[in-house]
Parts: sequence; structure tokens; C-alpha cells
Amino acid sequence: MAGLCYEEFSVGMRIEHPIRRTATEMDNMLFSALTYNCAPLHIDHEYCKSTIFGKPLINSMFIFALVNGVIVIDTTIGTTLGNLGYDEVKFVNPVFAGDTIHVVTEVVKLRESQKRTDSGIVWFRHIGYNQHDEIVCECTRAGLMLKRKDYEALMAKSKAASAASKAARAAAKAKELAKATKAKAAAKPAKAKASDKPSKPAKPSKATQAVKATQAPAKARKASAKG
Repeated sequence: MAGLCYEEFSVGMRIEHPIRRTATEMDNMLFSALTYNCAPLHIDHEYCKSTIFGKPLINSMFIFALVNGVIVIDTTIGTTLGNLGYDEVKFVNPVFAGDTIHVVTEVVKLRESQKRTDSGIVWFRHIGYNQHDEIVCECTRAGLMLKRKDYEALMAKSKAASAASKAARAAAKAKELAKATKAKAAAKPAKAKASDKPSKPAKPSKATQAVKATQAPAKARKASAKG
């Protein structure tokens, strides 16, 4: 998945981002807590009963971050070198828990970078809407965008580095396995070879046993006569 490169943008280009996000009370509480924003306008229901809205507002900085996050997949993921700043930010209408936000991006202008040969600058206008198609947040920002050939070169370099790293890990694993196998083999007592074992005398056959049995009395009588 990749965003668009510098050459793929044009002035007047409009992108309707398919991702929609419903802002929740938990979003509001967590974002306010994480950023140490303790304004009662966001976190105190009792206080908000006496305000012009009658209920807590979703933290505007959360909406700003949401609008600028939704646009990434369709425009800049993997193809930007950095966000250069914002020219204008407006919060046109309030957002409450349960409102669903969708975003549209327009390309305002673009030009080649004066300091770099691998990129150009694109000015975006991001517009956040609620479920009633009312604008809740809009901003204009500049992004430093890679050119197509430089993006492809960067991806090729990254792919080669990943392959080299994978090969190095596989080689190291094979070396460790060989070392462990060798150590295991050295730890086992050497088994005696079958040729080194003393052979057992062959058991006499039944015929031989019978002959010996008949010869035994004769030998006994002969020995008795001599005595």
C-alpha cells in the first residue's frame, strides 16, 4: 500500500476519503487526558449543562488529528518525506459524541523543491464534515512529497536491506543449530562397535550333545579300569 508521488498530484485534484469515523465520549476523555487538557468544556457534563451547547464538546484537537489521519492512506503513506506545516486551521462547527466524520482533500498548489531533487511540495486543503455534511474542521498544509523514481529507488533499497537481514538471520540460526548438534554429539558416550564385542561360543547342536552323552559312560569305565 502506498500514497501518491509528487507527479501524481495536480492542482484542483479532489479526493473523497472512504474512511469514516464516529467520535465517541471515550475518544474525547482519553485524548483530553493524554494531552493534559482539563478544560471542563470537554470533560465535565455538569459544567457543560450551563454552556451554550448544553453538553461536552469533542476536543477540537482530536478532530484536527482525526482529519489529518484519515487522509494518509489515500495520499501520503510511504511517499512523504515530512509535513512542512499548516497555513490555516479552522473549526467551523462543534462536534459532539456520536457525530461521524468524513474527509475530503483538495490539492491547492504544488511546486518543485528548491533544496532537494528527489521531491516536490504539495499544498493540501483537508476538510472534515459531519454526518449532516456540515464542515467541522478545515486546514491547509504543505507536504514534502517524493518523486516516483526516488520512491521506487527507496523501496528497492528497503527491500534489499530486508532480504539481506533475513538471510543473515537464517545463516546465524543455521550456525547455532550446527553448533548445538555438534555439542550434543560430543556429549553422548561412544557406542561400542559390533565387531569389538567378544563373540559368544556357539551352542552345540542336539546331535553333538547326544554323542557326548553316549561317550560319557565309556570314558567313566575306562577311567575306573585304569584306577
